[in-house]
Amino acid sequence: MAKTDDRMAMIAAALNGILSRGVEHYKDGPYSLDTPERIATLAVRIADATLEISNERLPRPRSSNPSLERVHDGDDRQA
Repeated sequence: MAKTDDRMAMIAAALNGILSRGVEHYKDGPYSLDTPERIATLAVRIADATLEISNERLPRPRSSNPSLERVHDGDDRQA
């Protein structure tokens, strides 16, 4: 469910950015934004690309069991 919420938030942010910049700004680009559907499609494409890029850059989640991540040095004696 969190991934869906993240995607919806990114779509809303992309849509906000497009509309705040003004659809006229995009008239010379590869996307014609002359209908609400085309504006929404661009927002979805921007959001999905942003999420894909951010997922590639996120560190991998660590194990919830810290003992699995401990490096064993061969000496378990108590000091």
